Amino acid sequence: MSADSNAAAEYLQEFKEITSSYSPQQVYNADETGLNFKALPTKSLASREEKSAPGFKMDKQRLTVLACSNASATNKIPLIVIGKSKKPRCFKNMNMNALPVYYKNQKKAWMDRALFQEWFEKQFVPNVRAYNEENGLPDRALLLIDNAPSHPDDLELVIGGIKAIFLPPNVTSIIQPMDQGVLQALKQNYRKKLLRSLLEENEDLTILQKLKKITIKDVIFWVAEAWENTSFVEEVVPPVNECELLPLVKKIPGCENVEKECVDEWTAVDDKGFEEYTDEDIVAQVQGVPADDSCSSEDEGDAQTTDIVPHSAAASAFDLALRYVEQHAAATPNDFARALGKVRAQSEGIVCDAAAVCEGFRATCRVSAVRANTHYSGRGHGHDSGQPLAASLTLRTM
Repeated sequence: MSADSNAAAEYLQEFKEITSSYSPQQVYNADETGLNFKALPTKSLASREEKSAPGFKMDKQRLTVLACSNASATNKIPLIVIGKSKKPRCFKNMNMNALPVYYKNQKKAWMDRALFQEWFEKQFVPNVRAYNEENGLPDRALLLIDNAPSHPDDLELVIGGIKAIFLPPNVTSIIQPMDQGVLQALKQNYRKKLLRSLLEENEDLTILQKLKKITIKDVIFWVAEAWENTSFVEEVVPPVNECELLPLVKKIPGCENVEKECVDEWTAVDDKGFEEYTDEDIVAQVQGVPADDSCSSEDEGDAQTTDIVPHSAAASAFDLALRYVEQHAAATPNDFARALGKVRAQSEGIVCDAAAVCEGFRATCRVSAVRANTHYSGRGHGHDSGQPLAASLTLRTM
């Protein structure tokens, strides 16, 4: 169905009245998108690589991502990422609460009503209440969402003064904020990281071998960083040839002659993150049938318990990384980020406050960066985390 401009215009006035007693800090929007996290920008390259490894479909390996922020862009809620497996093998011994996203599973990696309800109650509402309290705001907020079949009824999405309201049918693409370039910018930021990973990996490996090494854990950390680096500004998504995607793509073996149109298609390859339900699906959800945790991807098989990394090993890793950044005067911000990544990988099994551990190491790296006369951002690829987030995301009515 095409977007209904007249219906959108009528709703704008209604929305102004609904939100008149709320500040932009209290008005939120959330939306899902699929993420084909190993898709390549050319069909010919993808086909060639897949023929060399029958059964490996890089364009079919997908997750669902839900992004949510308030209209002032001052409270970007951590992403929810939905995969097929309850605990992928790459998460073995990992404290799931240490992930930078809220990870859940569903048999087809789609958003569904039960998962959305859980996210609303366990993530959205507590986060909004904490934000309101910190900023002296009343305990109330509005969550604007579309009428996707994966969303519960509005009466189920009310806790105290925090509630959801729905966009009218057939106007989402015109007035939903997340559809005005925000999700596209998020996925472009993710794909920059994917391309850089392929370029920085061992040059002796083929593209297929590099892709096979990428795990869901890698994807989760990349997409979380991509979300952190997504700015909400007018015309947030620049043309592809101005946002570094096209030059990066051309550096990938087999993509040297890729055209801009092909890259445009690649950035739009993802689905919405939910599926239309059959009658059987609806009955299963009403009856509360649990999701099937089975999956076909080797990476998504459930993790097996192995030995936990001892505190002494983590301490040794910290010490080694610190000595590295102190001894190399020509070290770059990327070196610091890679060292931090190695320490993160070593310390994920420790039962402790992972965020505090990483922040402590970042502080140490900043000191070392000063000694090396460089700048450490703590993000990788030279991103300056000290730059303020542009707070100009607005609903078209505000």
